[in-house]
Amino acid sequence: MEALDLETLVPAYALQLCRDVLHSEDHAMLRQAKEQHALDLDEAQLREGVQRAVLAELEHPWNQLFEDVSTDKAKKLSRSERDSKGIHSASYVYGEISFASFGLVFFNHLKDLKPGGVFYDLGSGSGRGVFAAAALHQFRKLVGIEALEGLYQASQVVLHKFVTESLHRRLIAHNTADPQCIPEISFFQSDFLEYDWSDGDLIFANSTW
Repeated sequence: MEALDLETLVPAYALQLCRDVLHSEDHAMLRQAKEQHALDLDEAQLREGVQRAVLAELEHPWNQLFEDVSTDKAKKLSRSERDSKGIHSASYVYGEISFASFGLVFFNHLKDLKPGGVFYDLGSGSGRGVFAAAALHQFRKLVGIEALEGLYQASQVVLHKFVTESLHRRLIAHNTADPQCIPEISFFQSDFLEYDWSDGDLIFANSTW
């Protein structure tokens, strides 16, 4: 793929494209961007470039959310609790998502997912999957279910920061006409095999096996 001047493209198009183009098959805005910036790219290349630009823009506030709960910290919380409780099952080993990879799945494989609906993350850890989903789609409700108390508590810290420090305005504003409209986000400490998530429209489980 040829170099794309994202510094020029992103401010004018990124969030609008995310909302109006990337979840649809209408490529008019892609053609407009291509013509306006005289980009020597076909529409597929431009679409990929815009997707990655949008994801980079959204990933920044997502990373800010987790400044106090880094991946290393979450791994240590998980390992400490598993060791203290004698939990040796590989299914409890801590793993994290990549925001960019998660986003590309939403943009390219979940385009037909309608606004609203309920998202569940089974084994939600510190909450990264839940907040990534909130950034990438207009869900009505997002729920994380985590068995380990330490990780559950960490997700509560992140949720408090999300609400009190107004990061929701940057993370999900492109998903709704009303930036003040925050989806219902909650976390529960539970074994997801014993929790009723049958109302979910999209279920995510990150296997570490």
